[in-house]
Amino acid sequence: MAEKRDLLDDIIDIQDNWGAIQNPLGDVASTLIQDPATVKVYDPSDYKVKPRVNSIFCVTCSTRDPKACTRCLDVCPVDAITIRGSSVKVDDRCRKCGLCATVCPTEVFICGSQAPLQLYKQVAEVASKYEDCYVTCTRALGRLPKENEVLLPCVGAISEELWFALLCEYPNLSVYLPVGICDRCRTTTGEERYGDAIAAAEELSGESVGLEVDERRLNHEQSRAYRRSQFVSSMATSATRLVSRGNPALAGAQAVAVHGRYATQFYHSEADWDVVRRVVEAVDVPVIGSGDVRDNREVARMLTETGATAVMVARGSYGNPWIFSQARALLSGHEPEPVSLLRRVDAFECHMRLLAATGAHLKRGRSLATWYLRGMPEAAYWRGRANECSTLEEFLGVTAELRQAMADADASQDAAHE
Repeated sequence: MAEKRDLLDDIIDIQDNWGAIQNPLGDVASTLIQDPATVKVYDPSDYKVKPRVNSIFCVTCSTRDPKACTRCLDVCPVDAITIRGSSVKVDDRCRKCGLCATVCPTEVFICGSQAPLQLYKQVAEVASKYEDCYVTCTRALGRLPKENEVLLPCVGAISEELWFALLCEYPNLSVYLPVGICDRCRTTTGEERYGDAIAAAEELSGESVGLEVDERRLNHEQSRAYRRSQFVSSMATSATRLVSRGNPALAGAQAVAVHGRYATQFYHSEADWDVVRRVVEAVDVPVIGSGDVRDNREVARMLTETGATAVMVARGSYGNPWIFSQARALLSGHEPEPVSLLRRVDAFECHMRLLAATGAHLKRGRSLATWYLRGMPEAAYWRGRANECSTLEEFLGVTAELRQAMADADASQDAAHE
């Protein structure tokens, strides 16, 4: 039974029709004037990837029993997989069909974009937007896929578990495969593989996967629910922009942060603090100024020149976390306390320990060293040492050597004065 239409559906249709009137040629004109070198063309290899292998997880390698698990060997259509001792290898005969990754129970084969989670997200996103979601293969489609077509090297690349998870949420899934297409495919095990996987998922979920064999009957319409949600969302966004254009306080903003550069400018020009000042004069909520605030004196200068309520500091705090306490001291009428070289080394070490404690990538310490060690004696040498580090212990070793070098330099100066 067709869903009952209401006023919202009529408005959406009017919007679509008006868009067609405004652009009667659709994308034809833009396609004609487009640079041929930038036009994307269909290439089946773009949708195929040779699996990476992690032999550690292989059951056969772990048990040294060649009969312990032979799923990948059985499903490979060209016998491109060999297992010897503790090693699994995929040779150049690989069809890049992804079937080995699908059947392996321990994820020995990794196919990147064809990983189960990535496939689930891809199919789920399409199925939630369109009336029908089609899963197909490179041989069957033979062209660039449309938005509701999920193109795989082989439909068998989706496991029964993944089919089951998808069917439980999205009953609008179909497979598009013209009659006899699998008979002409060199991935000879793919048809049996996807047939068994879909059958098992259908039995468990109580749902069924559709089958389409005629390309002319493919439906590329977005679902009614999705179109309605997108329309309502766009109207809400437009209304919010309209209301907040004059004064963000009317849109419920409690404060506004303003940077003196456009995002497209990156770091190529000086921040325009006059923009911050004009926003301060235009709105009735607190304004946070930002842009090229590199030290404590520039914090005070921005507050004075723009009238901002507060200042947001980004790059100015890199290797200089004292900028905040120094700015507070300056604003309260006191001269900021200078930071010793030893204290900067201590801060760098503390920063590295915090990175390690939070599980962050420790190679970030290489760029941090550039900021913390800036202006130090032999800074280039110590930055080079830090750039060779990958672990916390290695970074701590560099800071220990740096402290010792500083102590030796102080001792030499004291001896010279005597």
